[in-house]
Amino acid sequence: MEYKIDIFVVLIISLYFLYIYFIALYPVLILFLSSFFAKGLSLNKLDDKNLPEVTIIISAYNEEDLIWNCIKSIFDSEYDIERIKVLVGSDGSTDNTVLKLKQLKEIYPKIDYYSFDRKGKNYVINQLSAKASTDLIFYMDADCRIDTPTLRRMVEKFTDPNVGAVIANMVSYGYEIEDNEVGNVRENAGFKGESIYQKFELILRVHESRIFSTPGSLGAFYGIRKIYYSPLPNDKVCDDMMPILNVAKFKKRSYFDEDSYVWEVRKKSLTNELDRRARVSAGVYSTLYAAKELLLPNYGWFSFFLISHKLIRLLSPFFLILIFLFSFFIQDSIMMNISFGILLIITVTGFAGYLLEKVNIVFFPFKISLYFLTMNLGLFIAFFKFIFDKKIAIWEQK
Repeated sequence: MEYKIDIFVVLIISLYFLYIYFIALYPVLILFLSSFFAKGLSLNKLDDKNLPEVTIIISAYNEEDLIWNCIKSIFDSEYDIERIKVLVGSDGSTDNTVLKLKQLKEIYPKIDYYSFDRKGKNYVINQLSAKASTDLIFYMDADCRIDTPTLRRMVEKFTDPNVGAVIANMVSYGYEIEDNEVGNVRENAGFKGESIYQKFELILRVHESRIFSTPGSLGAFYGIRKIYYSPLPNDKVCDDMMPILNVAKFKKRSYFDEDSYVWEVRKKSLTNELDRRARVSAGVYSTLYAAKELLLPNYGWFSFFLISHKLIRLLSPFFLILIFLFSFFIQDSIMMNISFGILLIITVTGFAGYLLEKVNIVFFPFKISLYFLTMNLGLFIAFFKFIFDKKIAIWEQK
């Protein structure tokens, strides 16, 4: 009996494979590869006499509630404050951010601050980066607090000449920390889902770094050698990812330092996480397009990581859409029911998670489904932001 291959079944299985590849297979593969190809760093010990000067750059828009503790955490670190220069740019803030910076400069003379018209984070970063005179430049978000040994640990990684960038490990609390005391907060899907996602990302970044280099920064706090920095080409690329890709063009390592912590303290909700993911993912689309040559195999490990970690994830919502459409053409009713059933279960449980979220009821499996739907919706929206040239460097806090 001749068996006829159903091309739509093959396509659906292939699409499911690509989706499962990023979620489950790639993490397993990267763990396996790092056990054989891990390459350590060649570090030199730093003491107080040979600490290099560093510049820390912060772009702030209406951060009057967060900027004080942000800068305080820098000067409370274990790094010699005489070797730290902080440059802060207000991106057209309409609150008391500039006033707070003026007060901070009276306490910490190593701060210089500038007030720009509202032109977006990328513009501010380009302006401040041009003013930096040190060999090492660090970029920090106002909603972050650095752990006291973090800056010193990260600078030490730069004693390896093959390291071009170092990325800190971000822990998200979703609320402000006062005097290092952590309060209580109800964990919503936006916060809980992002926390789980960060743990997933942690595994990938750690083992990519052990092999060679991770293809993206978490954005909260990272450092780069000035010689590898290039001005951000437009206000559509990610301000934290583009510099990492520039380092890769020189075939230098961007090292994720899991032992160097920063705390993210901005409150999260499901709505603002959807907006943020759509905005950031649109930036990732633009950034990959601007550095598309890195997807070619001549960049070795980095190209493989960039495709597996970034590109396939960006395309994942379209895998689901195609699976849904192709399911209508499957001749085998059992396969069609399985295909529709998987999508239906995810959708129903995700919607149930949304309803439970509204009445403050916690059911972890539904939260995961809700975050899954939110992430894919954000990626889908991001594609059209990218296509229609939507700026991502100018955004409003919610």
